[in-house]
Order: sequence, then structure tokens, then C-alpha cells
Amino acid sequence: MLTHYAMAIHVFWTSVLTAIVSLFAVSLDFSKKRNKCCHINTTSFAFFHPHCSAFGGGERVLWKAIEALGQIHCKDKQIEVIVYTSESFTENFRRDLLVKVKERFSIQIPPSLPFRFVHIPKKRDPSEFKRLTLIAESIDTIKLAWNALHQFTPHVFVDTTGCAFTFLVAKLAGCKIVAYVHYPTVSTPIRSCHDSLRKLDMEDRENLILSIGQFRPEKDHALQIKAFAKMRNIAEGRDQLTDFKLILVGSCRGKEDQDRVKILRELAESLNVTENVEFVLNQPFPVLKDFFGTASVGLHTMWNEHFGIGVVEMMAAGLITIAHNSGGPKADIIVPYSEKKLLTGYLASTEKEYANAMLDACIIGMNNEKSRILRQSAQESSQRFSDAVFNTSFKLECKIGFTVKHQSY
Repeated sequence: MLTHYAMAIHVFWTSVLTAIVSLFAVSLDFSKKRNKCCHINTTSFAFFHPHCSAFGGGERVLWKAIEALGQIHCKDKQIEVIVYTSESFTENFRRDLLVKVKERFSIQIPPSLPFRFVHIPKKRDPSEFKRLTLIAESIDTIKLAWNALHQFTPHVFVDTTGCAFTFLVAKLAGCKIVAYVHYPTVSTPIRSCHDSLRKLDMEDRENLILSIGQFRPEKDHALQIKAFAKMRNIAEGRDQLTDFKLILVGSCRGKEDQDRVKILRELAESLNVTENVEFVLNQPFPVLKDFFGTASVGLHTMWNEHFGIGVVEMMAAGLITIAHNSGGPKADIIVPYSEKKLLTGYLASTEKEYANAMLDACIIGMNNEKSRILRQSAQESSQRFSDAVFNTSFKLECKIGFTVKHQSY
């Protein structure tokens, strides 16, 4: 009996020691890769963002962060930036993407910043996993991170997608970790929005309801069109209210999104609101900014949005904003402002709630004094998420990268 017990103990500790030695060897291998890739006294930051050209709120965080690192590099630190992407490689991939980043987000990466992409395999579609989907997706993400870090091992690993399982591999590789943690893991993630939007004139807005966001299923544009049609029915006979138009501004990532837009157009037609619903696709930031400056009401319908950068931008631009009563908008963004608990926008969940909120917002929008108070409260509240706050916070977090030791092997 004792013999079997002793053998079991021996096997257990042998396995533990083997695992420790293996982990040490892997960590050492990662360290060698890091130091072969990096110049002495240069700190490398690598961003894990497989779909870096999607041009959503998460991508804006990515490029704003890289812009901030460019400012540090230009000032007094030697920095190298890498983005792990699953986008297909093309000869002019870097040049073309940076041009689009400037057009869509009005963000320009300093030319002096050493910056490149590391292409990794595409992430598997969740529909491919027949069972235990979340676990399978997490394992797939770990594999992608392993592949990425084997190609390039940085000093600092930055996750801007909310894929927390990548931290396991990054920690094993000996990297410092900076993370943009998505709601609801924490309630105050890193945020940013366009300071320039606050300079827009809040007076004399047109009868426009503005929606911004990629044409993805979770954005629920269908709810927007149905609620808009219901609002028009409620307001029937009141010409000023039925004159309002719904403008849906967003990007299409590919054929699936384009097909989705086609279905949305058909929905608008079936509800007899085609003449009052307009789709604006794949336009650069100046076009979006023009709508920010003319629209009266902002609309957002995604359930349990991680944060909601679009909601912040609508408030910053002075729009009377309506968002989903969940996630980031509920917890952090559309909340009472100042000690006076001033209204900063509306929250809704159902088609009826959205219709009523739109009706109220449109009515207030036509009342100069009430409109001015609400718009001003929303705009001032949005300053909590300014570009300046983001830059300062991100740079502060990145200081950990400059404490790493540069070793040679």
C-alpha cells in the first residue's frame, strides 16, 4: 500500500517539476525571441487586435492608443509598436490602412514611430463550434496569442479586444500587460472621444435622428427602424414631428453586412418609412462630423454594449441621446449630471420605450431652452471621457513598459 502511495507521490512531483521546467524553458525561449527582435534600449509594445481594420469603437481605442505611444516616442522614449492582426497580408496593407484610419477617425500615426504588423491566422467563426462554444472560443484565442507571441515577443502586451485569456500566454512569455478591459468586467474602462465634437454649434439643429455604428447584428438597427416607425404613428397629425428623418451611418465589413443593409431597407419599405430613413455607408469622419453638427437626436440600440463610444460622441456633439438601458450606457454614460442630477439623455429597451423616448427627445429638441439645458448637461458630462483624459491615463499605464530590463543572451 505504502509502495503504491509513494509511487503516486513520486509521479505527482515529477509531473509538477517537469511542468515547471517546461514553463521555464518556454519563458526563456520567449525572452530570447524578444531580445532578438528588439533593439537595445527600445521598448516594444504589441497590440492584440485581430480585426484592426473593422473601424468600430474598439478600433478607435486601438489607434488612439498607438497615437499616444507615438507622442511618447517623439518626446523622449524609444518605442516600437506592433499590431497582431488576422487581416490578409497585401503589399500596401500598412499604407492603405493608415490612410483609412486618418479618414475614419481623424487619427494620424506619427511617421517617425517604428510601427509594423504581424499577421496571424484568422480566428475561427463561433458557428464552427457545436458545443461548449465559450470554452472553445477561449482556447482558440489562446492559440492565436501563442502564435502571435512566437512570431514577436514584446516587452509590453496590450489587449484592446477584451480577450482576457490572452493574458495567460503573455504572462508566460514574460510580458508586462496593459489591457482595455470591456464592460461588464469593470465599470470604468479606458475611453476616448473626439474633443472636436464639443466645438460644434448646438443651436439650430435639423429634424434628424442620427444612428452611428457598424451594420453588425448586435447593433440591432431593425429595432431603430421599427421604433422610428412607431414614433411616427404616435405623432401622426403633428407635422413637425413626422418630418423627422432617421439617418443610419455606419460601415459594412463585407457581404454579410451589405446583405443586412438590404434587409433593413426592405424593413423600412414594409413599414412605409423609406422616404424618412437614409443609409450612409462607409464614409470618412468629416461626413460623420457634418451629421453630428446638424442632427438633433442620437440613437443607439445595442443591448449590453461593453462601453459605447458612439453614445459618448453623440453627447459630446450636443445630440439628445437615446441608448439601451443596459451595459456601459446605463452604468457609466447616460447618468444624472452634477449635484443637480440633470438629465443627460434617455434609456430604453423595448420598441415602445424607444418610440416614446424619441418622441420626447424630438419635442424637447424643438424647445430652445429645454434643449439647450439637456444638450449642455450631456456635453459637459461627456468630458469625463475626453481624448485628453484617455491620453493621460493610457500613457500613465504604459509607464510599466519602461521599467523592463533589456537583457541579452
